[in-house]
Amino acid sequence: MSMIILKQKYRHCAFTFIEMILVVSIIGILAGILMPSFARLRDKAKFVRWQGFQTGVNLDPDIMINFNFEFEDFSVYHQGIAMPALYNSANGNKRVDYSQYNYHGLINGSPEWGRGGGRWEFKNCLMFDGNNDYVTLPNSQLLNLNPGNEDFTFTCWIRLYGGGIQYLFSKAKNSVKSQYNLHLNGGENLFAGVGNTQTHWKSNIIYGKWVHLAMVNEVGKLVRTYVNGKEVTDIVGKTDIPEEAIYDANFVLGAMGGEGGIPRQYFSGDMDEFMVFNRALQPSEIRYHYEMGNPY
Repeated sequence: MSMIILKQKYRHCAFTFIEMILVVSIIGILAGILMPSFARLRDKAKFVRWQGFQTGVNLDPDIMINFNFEFEDFSVYHQGIAMPALYNSANGNKRVDYSQYNYHGLINGSPEWGRGGGRWEFKNCLMFDGNNDYVTLPNSQLLNLNPGNEDFTFTCWIRLYGGGIQYLFSKAKNSVKSQYNLHLNGGENLFAGVGNTQTHWKSNIIYGKWVHLAMVNEVGKLVRTYVNGKEVTDIVGKTDIPEEAIYDANFVLGAMGGEGGIPRQYFSGDMDEFMVFNRALQPSEIRYHYEMGNPY
């Protein structure tokens, strides 16, 4: 008798097939409503963590440039003209000849600001069109880093759109008469030019996806490049000390400086968080930079 009563109660409490479908549908609707909010909170938490990371990086005693692309309305006077510029937030460098304000970047051409279009929706970036957009420094003698006797590191985040040969940064008149440069040939090959020697690696950069890049020069060692925190040196070449240092070439972000100071081979894509250090960052440091800024 008691078994019959239990079975009746069970049948009374059981869901019908239609009721199950309704419950699953409601759960799906709620998930569809809540998931974007959860994703936004996750991205907000990453952005806040990144802001704390930036505060520490700006105080690094060896940092020279930190363009974090968060000050889109910034401008400086250059040769009596107010020019749109990238704000250099690096203020911890201990070199006696260093001044944070000398390293603000002058914006040339008409790159668009990706307001909220950076690695998170709360983050900005600068959008280079691949035609005439680039950034320079006001004095050609700035960032005069000699790869033969100075350690240095460049890092940046990029989102690549165009193909062909594109320079991410350079202080060069051409590909071999160069203090240093980092450029791409499509998304397949990453080239590091130091002095009169170029070294290249397979990079397999995915178009339309944010990628963290780093180039490290350490005196007496091969130049190293990193993609998303991992060293990608699989084809190596000798890094010669340049016989002719081209110290009158301008530093250019987003292109190659070119002969006569006329840039060419422009970058086509978005750029975020460009940094320069006058020391060789260690692999663990580069990995940490990537992890702090990884949007995925």
